[in-house]
Amino acid sequence: MSLSQRTIKQLSSARDDEIEDLVDSREDLNDEAAAGESVAALPEWALRGRQIEVHVRSNKYTSTPVVAAREAIAGYDKILGGGSKKLHMNLAREILGGDSWNSNSEWASLLDATKKPKMRQWEWKLVRSVRDTVLLRKMKNDKTTSWAWYDQWGFGFTRGFLRSSLTRPDLREGVRWLIAIRTHWFPTVERRWKAIKATGKEPRFSKDCCPLCKAVVTPGWEWAHLMIQCTYRPVEKARKVHLRQVIRGIRDELADVREIEVELAGIRGVNDGTPIGGAVAICLAGGTVGREFGLSFTNGYGQGELLSVKARSYGFVYAASFLTEVAVWYARGVDLPAYIRLDEEVRALRLQDF
Repeated sequence: MSLSQRTIKQLSSARDDEIEDLVDSREDLNDEAAAGESVAALPEWALRGRQIEVHVRSNKYTSTPVVAAREAIAGYDKILGGGSKKLHMNLAREILGGDSWNSNSEWASLLDATKKPKMRQWEWKLVRSVRDTVLLRKMKNDKTTSWAWYDQWGFGFTRGFLRSSLTRPDLREGVRWLIAIRTHWFPTVERRWKAIKATGKEPRFSKDCCPLCKAVVTPGWEWAHLMIQCTYRPVEKARKVHLRQVIRGIRDELADVREIEVELAGIRGVNDGTPIGGAVAICLAGGTVGREFGLSFTNGYGQGELLSVKARSYGFVYAASFLTEVAVWYARGVDLPAYIRLDEEVRALRLQDF
């Protein structure tokens, strides 16, 4: 008999007044779902990301925090009435960054809207608990650096942007580079330098410097250097066109987040003298810093229906537009084979034209 069959049979034989206690009991979940392993809560980014994904899908669930934040941003809040725009934005941030996502009423509403028609509430609650336990165990057993990076910065909170990106095929190259950043697969200068050395050739770039502006970079943070600091003239121009507006907005919102210094302490990377630079770069890639889930840019990244403050599109559009233009220069600078071959093909086609 399977795990879920045994559990449901056990619950079916219980009296009505015993069902809720049995489902909510952590000891029973430990015995049934995790075989003695303690059941810890899923990461906050996973819980919040799930609610947004269910909210935008076709079902009966409507996220109360998302609706309240949307109305606050639009200035429809009944309490504030005609308050200032800044007042409404602060209210929206408090709603999105608060704990209303994890309230019992919100969780019950999500369960009721997503359960199958013939399934009872307690059965679906049990199934969800078992699934969460399995997911949590997979997270704990994944020891790869890619997963550690993804979990550390909460990139999963904005993973729904991929659905929105399907409407922008012109940004597919930038989206691919964005995925590489979020999964810790962005090509580093040091890795490329070693790979070329291993072939017996001499790299055309320094081992620890940006191939474009020649500034020293920290391995693994080259992408952030491009977004925030690189002084290569074409990169600066692209940053001014695509990112300057949102960078200013993110900096303003992060100015009072005290947890940033604690979370980024001891991490070598982009910080332009303070941790704020690295935090801005992480937000541009769709991550979260200091458990700050209330930023308008993060909530308007493309995973839901909200837009960033003073933005004309989803947050991922700005980052992907920048990377579409800039990443190819970086790739050529570190002699990535695919881009070197592309250059040769383009030159050959141009010669044929003559």
